[in-house]
Amino acid sequence: MVQKKRSQLKQLFKTGKKPSQQDFADFIDSTLNIKDDGIENPAGADTPLKITAPLKITAQGTDEKLFDFYAGDTKTWSINQKRDGNKVGLNISHSASGEVSKSKLFIDSSNGNVGLSIDHQPTAKLHIQQTCHEDALRIAGELKDTIFLINKYGKVGIGTDCPEAKLEIKGNEPVLKIWGQGDNDNAVRRESV
Repeated sequence: MVQKKRSQLKQLFKTGKKPSQQDFADFIDSTLNIKDDGIENPAGADTPLKITAPLKITAQGTDEKLFDFYAGDTKTWSINQKRDGNKVGLNISHSASGEVSKSKLFIDSSNGNVGLSIDHQPTAKLHIQQTCHEDALRIAGELKDTIFLINKYGKVGIGTDCPEAKLEIKGNEPVLKIWGQGDNDNAVRRESV
């Protein structure tokens, strides 16, 4: 099976050329096939692309792009293998209309560090770069109540979504327990409400 680029195939099928049986075989082997490759658009243009088999994707260009996603003619998201320079990993970036593409998720292939909305290599297992317009981290419960929050001012809230101090803890039970060992190996317990 010989796979050829489009430019090579076009040369074989120019007016006046007589493509051989092998040229046709190369043409067929160089294209995707719905059954063999498991890629199809099952119900037309309004349904998502269906991929049912492993797919090998070769990165393109200096930023090693894998996929670009569009809303109409406007590129909205990109997935690439390399964000820039020597920062190698999987990168998902977003492009708003007229703006430069910004990384939203980067996974460093050398150490597994994950960066969210960062403009440099992540330096921790989870590295979040906060913007001045949004909270850095929020963990909510089933009822969308805030369990843990680091807001845009760097204040930490546990049980509250509006911390007024650097650390604010709210709860109906004792909210802080400190356990330690005393000199005589009896546990020391302090509770505060």
